[in-house]
Amino acid sequence: MGVVAKREGRMLLTEKTLVIAILIQLFVASFSAFMSVGFAVMFSPGAISPYVAGHLSVGVVGMGSETSEDLVDLMGDHIRVKRFDTLLDAQAALREGRVDGVMNILDAPDDPARPLRLDMFLPSGNFKSTLVSVQIKKALELFQEKLRRDRGVSALEVDMPGDIEDVSKFFEFKYTVLVPLLILLPAFLSGGMIIDMITEEYELGTLDMLKASPLKFSDIIYGKMLVMVVIAPLQAAMWMMLLELNGIPVSHPLEVLLFLTLVTLILVQAGSLLSIYFKQRSAVHLVFSVVFVVLVLLSGLLPVPPLNLVALLAAGSGAGIWDYVWYVGAAVVLHGVIKVMPKMGEG
Repeated sequence: MGVVAKREGRMLLTEKTLVIAILIQLFVASFSAFMSVGFAVMFSPGAISPYVAGHLSVGVVGMGSETSEDLVDLMGDHIRVKRFDTLLDAQAALREGRVDGVMNILDAPDDPARPLRLDMFLPSGNFKSTLVSVQIKKALELFQEKLRRDRGVSALEVDMPGDIEDVSKFFEFKYTVLVPLLILLPAFLSGGMIIDMITEEYELGTLDMLKASPLKFSDIIYGKMLVMVVIAPLQAAMWMMLLELNGIPVSHPLEVLLFLTLVTLILVQAGSLLSIYFKQRSAVHLVFSVVFVVLVLLSGLLPVPPLNLVALLAAGSGAGIWDYVWYVGAAVVLHGVIKVMPKMGEG
């Protein structure tokens, strides 16, 4: 088994698919900090708006009453305000890019019984429009609370833990999307690579040469499996170091690597069983894809699915022993089946 493992390890260095996949993962891990900011902004523009508020401006028209002045003062805490005498002047500034939006206050009476009316003008198809609307929305929400207090209108207040409001969108994206995918991707890669390694022996006829040696068929299969199982945590360990350098620390690294090895073992054993049975690469990849989709769907029924478990461990939350039982059970069952399968491969 050791001889086969060394042989396959040397051959992996020339495997273009593996090298390209590792380079892609290396790029993602190396620039994870920049990517997390970009994707977090896509999912929640409000996550970055406080950092760019000083670069945004809105033109305001139609002031004069005390109510409108209060609103403009609140807006000044969230976005730069430029005052214009007429709506035409403000719209011209918007077209020329001197402001990023225009607010036209149509009616802001001092009478508490009358509502405040205003129009907003934002350029279409512009990302700045989203950021401007987020900042103005914050100002309007504060203004609404002020009007309620001034007019004696009571509102239902729900006490929420302060830490819930402070949860960063960047933190959410890093530990629920980026880290789990980077950590588990080597397992998926190993599951596909083991198929190519075994079916290639059948297609090229080199398996008969190996069986003519003192090696047993089981030694050949286990040697190939060993390489693909070992390479996954090695990749993940490198990704975790790169994530650490990018300011994204992974808590419980040993538990994360142990769980990754367990998932890799399951996928590698499944790929090996299908390769021994079908022997043709295209057929095996097709069936493996179906099996993989089924496994992903079934994993959603588990108390803690794989992606969630990696996210919890990486973010600092521990996992109970029962969270691993299902994965250990699947690995043991597949190992029991594969101990019988080599006899079929020899036939």
